[in-house]
Amino acid sequence: ELLPSAGLTTLSGEYYPTVALNALMRVLRDRSQGHHHMMVVRSLMFIFRALGLGCVPYLPRIIPALLQVLRTCEGGLREFILTQLPSLVAIMRQHARRFLDDLLVVIGEYWDGPPELRPHLLHLLEELSLALGDEFHAYLHGVVPQLVGALAEAERGGDFSAVPAVLHALEAFGRSLSEHFHLVLPALVRLFRSGAAGAGAPATVRIDAVRTLARLLPHMPASAFASAAAHPLIRAIEEGPDSVRRVAPEALCALAAALGTDFSIFAPVLRRVLERTKVHHAYLEAALAATAAGRNPRTVLPPSYMGSVVASGNAALTGVDGSGGTDGAAAAAAAAGSDGSGLKLAVSEANLKRAWESSQRSTKEDWAEWMRHFAVELLKESPSPALRACASLAQLQPHVARDLFASAFVSCWTELHEGYREQLVRSLETALSSPTFPPEIVATILNLAEFMEHDERALPINIRTLGALATKCHAFAKALHYKELEFCNATPAAATVEALISVNNQLHLPQAANGILVHAQRHLNMELRESWYEKLNQWDKALAAYERKAAASENIKQALEAAFGQMRALAALGEWDRLSALCRDTWRGAEAGARYEMASMSATAAWNMGEWDEMAEYVLVMDESCAGGGGGSTGGGVGLTTPATGGVAA
Repeated sequence: ELLPSAGLTTLSGEYYPTVALNALMRVLRDRSQGHHHMMVVRSLMFIFRALGLGCVPYLPRIIPALLQVLRTCEGGLREFILTQLPSLVAIMRQHARRFLDDLLVVIGEYWDGPPELRPHLLHLLEELSLALGDEFHAYLHGVVPQLVGALAEAERGGDFSAVPAVLHALEAFGRSLSEHFHLVLPALVRLFRSGAAGAGAPATVRIDAVRTLARLLPHMPASAFASAAAHPLIRAIEEGPDSVRRVAPEALCALAAALGTDFSIFAPVLRRVLERTKVHHAYLEAALAATAAGRNPRTVLPPSYMGSVVASGNAALTGVDGSGGTDGAAAAAAAAGSDGSGLKLAVSEANLKRAWESSQRSTKEDWAEWMRHFAVELLKESPSPALRACASLAQLQPHVARDLFASAFVSCWTELHEGYREQLVRSLETALSSPTFPPEIVATILNLAEFMEHDERALPINIRTLGALATKCHAFAKALHYKELEFCNATPAAATVEALISVNNQLHLPQAANGILVHAQRHLNMELRESWYEKLNQWDKALAAYERKAAASENIKQALEAAFGQMRALAALGEWDRLSALCRDTWRGAEAGARYEMASMSATAAWNMGEWDEMAEYVLVMDESCAGGGGGSTGGGVGLTTPATGGVAA
């Protein structure tokens, strides 16, 4: 597993996110399921938004895998992942520093890639700056030249579509740009200055460039750049188009707030330009009046000119499909707090009841569809946002629903009222009792029962039923567990003892099986059955027991059972002479069905003894039976199975 879940229980707040993220990452790392990867990324982001800062412990394993997929996937998915990375940075905030180098490498790899990716890369830079603040300062020496180059590229090519994103990113860097403002200022001026390449820029781009300058100036060393900023802005008022003329005074107000009384050196020329162009701007005129009176213009300017904060692009909790909250998830997340603690969604008991209703099912296909629908509905109604985020994918990928079935079941079980729990158990028992219920689904229910028992929330289904089902499915370890519980919780019956011996044998635990036999004899006062010795491969004791049974037999059926038991024991012991003699004696008085049952073992004994005439007689019965379609036993239904021997079967 990508995220270790060992030791976690469903009572742990980390359990459900861990199992959900593991299920999603298994799909994401499987290239053959690439057509589902976009849905996986949506689900991952929903979980991260729901967890808030609670997602941070998972990210060291998730983000490298996500970036690996980004590098190897097709263009559409790559763009989608890039749209989600800024939101992820906004969620983890200062913890993004751990992944900063990796994210900057990704930005560098795709900076000159398809143009539609650049706005997303810029948004990622912006969120990194907002999340890390001054820590991001050290990385700007490599970032700012790329942004300035993007502005120059827009001027040369006439494609200004990415410019708003570049400007917004520059604003996000804020005061961190102070050492690089000598690169940024000329690029901004070129965008809005008349007569420059910026003359061809759309009006909206020019306005954005001026406003970006206005937002940056309060954070820059204004005295160093005062003339380089003031004169282009004054010329923009004098010569620029109306769109720029209206916003240039805002940037000059920001410059006045930054310079204070030093702004007075620009006052004369600025007054003349304002008078000549008939441009009126109340705050700029107030700033000029303040400087004329020897006062600091900051005293007459509103706070908006002293510096602004760029808001994070992180949206509120959205649904898995990106269109809004799912079943109140957004409101619940907001109430839960930034770390996602206490977040629990509402469960519809009525919807679950419709899904678990097991009547009207008759075929194997019916049950398979019932299980598929029930597993998906458990995810849809799970109170855990992490599990609910997997529901859409589970509808398309049944293995996801199977992987999360036990977790989703328990998450819903804890929210059900007692009456609904009883109805659910009855429905499961009805399903398990169906002769057409598929073994693989039985195994799923058994795994659920084991999971809930480990979680100390035992599923209230009779342990005898669970043990029988486990044996039927050849899940012998589970069968042993339930048979041991049955043995300890009540006065053991002979059938329970025999079942325990049989299961231990299946698990190759002969000492445990023998211990059960000894315990039954010493402490339960049980009469030992001959078949128990056979299951333990204690053939000497089995032979002696069958000999005693033969001596005490009261009818032909009992005598045949004892004789067949002796034959199996003698064959296992390799005592061919005794076996041959017993077969010969039994053969004489046996009916056709009984002869057929013992023919194979009798032939084996004759072969080992070199008794060819008798062997021919035995083989003839075997041939006649095969030619006639088989001669079922008429000897009271007694079966005879040849144990493994060193002889050669005829």
